Amino acid sequence: MEWMASLLLLVFLELALGLENMAFLTMVTERLPRRRRIRARWAGTILALCFRFLFLGGLSAVMSPDGSVFLPDGAAVPLWTIILLSGGAFLLYQSIKEIRGALAPAPLLVLISEKRLLAGVSMQVLAINLIFSVASTMTAVGLTRDPGIMYCAVAVASGILLLASGPVGRLLNKRVLFKILIPGARALIGGTLLSEGLGITVPRFALILILLLGFALAITNLWPRGFRSHPQ
Repeated sequence: MEWMASLLLLVFLELALGLENMAFLTMVTERLPRRRRIRARWAGTILALCFRFLFLGGLSAVMSPDGSVFLPDGAAVPLWTIILLSGGAFLLYQSIKEIRGALAPAPLLVLISEKRLLAGVSMQVLAINLIFSVASTMTAVGLTRDPGIMYCAVAVASGILLLASGPVGRLLNKRVLFKILIPGARALIGGTLLSEGLGITVPRFALILILLLGFALAITNLWPRGFRSHPQ
């Protein structure tokens, strides 16, 4: 059942990363004219899926257990260990950076022409997809070495997010709690990758329970506010 635990955990984490990606895409594309928003969100989500498959294919090609990198003193460091440590450090850095950004005041918007706005949004969507695709790929290769599980989890999560791109993205942008919780989940995965790189195995079901508990507490915290904001 280890493969099932890895698949469930990876689908859950890909959904979390995808939700964060979607929130950023929604925030960026909201400045576009209404007729272009849906098209831009769909294009961004499909582009993110293509990036994820591309990065997964590249990393899967170098995931051989006997692959090593030789240091100047002759010592050999497994390539898998380097991938885990670098991926964990990247996820931790991005998580801390985004949590700080979520707590910072929102920048002022400047009115520009639609043509320049579309070009600027396109570049931001490309950059956002690249960053989150790297994070998604490092999470996938850090939790399992089975390419089939990786591709399946990414495809399932991307399909779900594609169907719910608009409303979910707007909801996430309105709730600061989710802007902190999702990077927090990614920080947990970053710590897990660092532990795995150092030879400390973390049970997959334990990670699932911790993440589910965190999201359950967040939803419980928001639920009374929803009732108070809509009195009978």
